[in-house]
Amino acid sequence: MANLYHISFIFGGVPRIRDLEPAFTDAEDDWIRLSPFTWMLWSPKNTVDIYNKIKPLLDNTDQFFVSRVDTAESIGFLAPWVWDWVNRKMPNSIVTGDSLKTLLLPPPR
Repeated sequence: MANLYHISFIFGGVPRIRDLEPAFTDAEDDWIRLSPFTWMLWSPKNTVDIYNKIKPLLDNTDQFFVSRVDTAESIGFLAPWVWDWVNRKMPNSIVTGDSLKTLLLPPPR
């Protein structure tokens, strides 16, 4: 079963955005990059497997954090395309809509 993961980076030097894409590009994975420092990954892998794919692509001065996301306890102000992507992965767990007011509502319980 696949899960949604949040992965964030702190780069010790120049952000290695393109260098990281191979870690996220796998036949069983899907991902979006929210910023140079934040990615969302949909994968059947566990956090250790994800860590092991990312770590070799970074320098010793880079840092990162991988966490599985529980969308039942989530809220945010994101572009509609991000909500659409998450909803395709986890139907009925995240609020949707095209208005900013709708995007700010808490997820349904």
